[in-house]
Amino acid sequence: MIQRIQTLFLLAAVICGVILFFIPVASAINASGLDLFVTGIKGSAKWYLHLIFYPCLILPFVQIFMFKNRVKQIKIGKLAIAYWVIWAVIFVILSLSIDNLKPSFGAIIPLLSILFIYLANKAIRKDEDLVRSIDRIR
Repeated sequence: MIQRIQTLFLLAAVICGVILFFIPVASAINASGLDLFVTGIKGSAKWYLHLIFYPCLILPFVQIFMFKNRVKQIKIGKLAIAYWVIWAVIFVILSLSIDNLKPSFGAIIPLLSILFIYLANKAIRKDEDLVRSIDRIR
C-alpha cells in the first residue's frame, strides 16, 4: 500500500536506520591525534547496541505490511519508538565515556526515525478513526 502516507513515513524510518550503517554519528580525536569516527552500528563492539538496533529496522518494515490490522500496527509503531529511544539513551551513555566527542549529522538520524514513526502512527490512528466513524453511520 505505497499510496498511503504512513507507508512513506515508515519507509523513511527504515531508510534512516539503514543510513546509520554508513554515516558517522560522532567523531573524536584520540591521544595520538587520529580521528575516530563513531558510527551508529558499523564497527561497534557493543553487542547490545546491535540487539536493540535490529528491531528498530525490522519493526517499521513489518508495520508497513500490517495495514489490515491498524490497532496492531499502532502498537508495533509504539514498540519501534521505544526501541529507538532505548538505543539512543544507551548510545549517549556510551558516548559520555569518550573524551572530545563531537556529534555529526548522523546524531539526528535516530530522532528523525522516531519522528517518522510517530507521524505514521498519527496517520494510522486517523485512518482507524475514519473507519470507526463510517461503521457508526451504517
